[in-house]
Amino acid sequence: MGGGRAFGGGGQQSNPFGDPYQAQEQQVRVDTALARTALRTANEVKEMGAATLLELQSQAEQIDRIEGNVERIHARLNETNTLLRGIESLPAYIGNKFKKDKKQPPPVVDPPDRTIKVERTVKPMDIEILCKNKDDSFTPALLRLFKDSFQCIDPTSGRCLQPEYAWNYDFIDCVVMRARHEHMDIRFHPPRDRFRLMSSYLQVITNELVLRAPKDKVKVVFEPGVRTFAYKDPRISMQPTVSRATATTGFVRNDARQKTSDLLSAGADAQLRKDLDETDNCIDEISDALSIMNDQALTARSEIIRQTEQLDRVNNRVDDANARIRQQNRRMEDIMRD
Repeated sequence: MGGGRAFGGGGQQSNPFGDPYQAQEQQVRVDTALARTALRTANEVKEMGAATLLELQSQAEQIDRIEGNVERIHARLNETNTLLRGIESLPAYIGNKFKKDKKQPPPVVDPPDRTIKVERTVKPMDIEILCKNKDDSFTPALLRLFKDSFQCIDPTSGRCLQPEYAWNYDFIDCVVMRARHEHMDIRFHPPRDRFRLMSSYLQVITNELVLRAPKDKVKVVFEPGVRTFAYKDPRISMQPTVSRATATTGFVRNDARQKTSDLLSAGADAQLRKDLDETDNCIDEISDALSIMNDQALTARSEIIRQTEQLDRVNNRVDDANARIRQQNRRMEDIMRD
């Protein structure tokens, strides 16, 4: 990763004849200990999040056991109600005799699996394109690639350029590199119309569509005279072009950005390069830990909402059971008086 690194000052070294930038580099020292401390703190917080999810899982299993016990109480109350009806009424008593032989044991219900899995948030990939309209004019747009689908997006509004410009990957029949410079057709299974575009990133688009679609379902066609290129390789989309290497938008992924040490001159101190690389790695790991913590928080929130709804349901069933117990107690008192 390239931008925003924090450096500390070091000792002065004289370099009257060398490159002034190299002289400045020799004065820079990187506080790797601070980076390691920050990473250790981030990992500790991440572990606390994981421990919280384990507690929520244990709590969910306990709530399931409570709910199971409440339902068993209701089953017993049903049996008690049948017996009371037999005592209160002769026809009910005779009916119970006939039903006794047909009585089935309550079904055994396996408790649900309450293992909490953190769903990692995957940001969509945006690739700049020119959308080719039906009248052969062009509209600047973004091809936004999600996990299971992709869309042609208006970069200003963030919405689809046209309502039909949203597809699943399994809709694709083939991707055609046209003889016209940097033109591509994405052709779908009938009855969907083809989607035409122009872009400098046809290799990346092709690569991502093939990788994201069901295995071996997308055909890639090069019209005569079109130079072929490699695809079906995740590394292709991780290699930014020279013109995009320092961009903050577009298709460049975080793991493809330039390292800070690459910005140093050829004669820079080897220890400085090593320290910068270590700091870069720490920052990348901290960024990944923060992303995991965010996903943990979202998962915990979802689970807490589910458990709250389940507890409300259990509380209502407990209230119903209490009401039934009071009613049956009154009926038994009436029977005893009679």
